[in-house]
Amino acid sequence: MLLIELLPPALNEQLVTCYVDVASPYHMRQKELQETYHFDCGCNLCAVTKAGKVDPRWALRHQACGGPVPVPGMFGAAKVGEPLHKPAS
Repeated sequence: MLLIELLPPALNEQLVTCYVDVASPYHMRQKELQETYHFDCGCNLCAVTKAGKVDPRWALRHQACGGPVPVPGMFGAAKVGEPLHKPAS
């Protein structure tokens, strides 16, 4: 692997890379990471989605507050305002 820096890294700055396409939905990213690299991702984007919050890339923006609103019927969201994943009973 060849890394080419665009700017010199700061002292003790962590260099990171993506193992999968971050534009893919959460379940696809996790599946690929488990099958290929044998780990669960805990990045900010995966943590938000795992917590049952709306992935901001798969949401509409509320006109008043600018917050994410799930697209009805997409990725398990039954109604606008409901979490994408309902807690297991």
